[in-house]
Amino acid sequence: MGEVHQFPAGRALFVDPRGVGLRATWHLERGLVNLSIWRDDRCVETFRLSVDDAAGMVRFLVDGLAAASRSLVEEREGAGAADQSG
Repeated sequence: MGEVHQFPAGRALFVDPRGVGLRATWHLERGLVNLSIWRDDRCVETFRLSVDDAAGMVRFLVDGLAAASRSLVEEREGAGAADQSG
């Protein structure tokens, strides 16, 4: 699993197992969140996400987490039933 680094308010850095970072920085005065991809100490790409689109991205992530949670619960319940019958 990746790491999350603490930054000043309005900024977060997520690092995946390969060491590639995704930094999110709010720019509320401009109505956007800037997403940037980092390799080592170098920014290699950026994407400007509007506040409206950020809400859609959050909805997408929450829906995915909910589905993953349901799937995990179903797997555990199925494994528990198999343990009890065998």
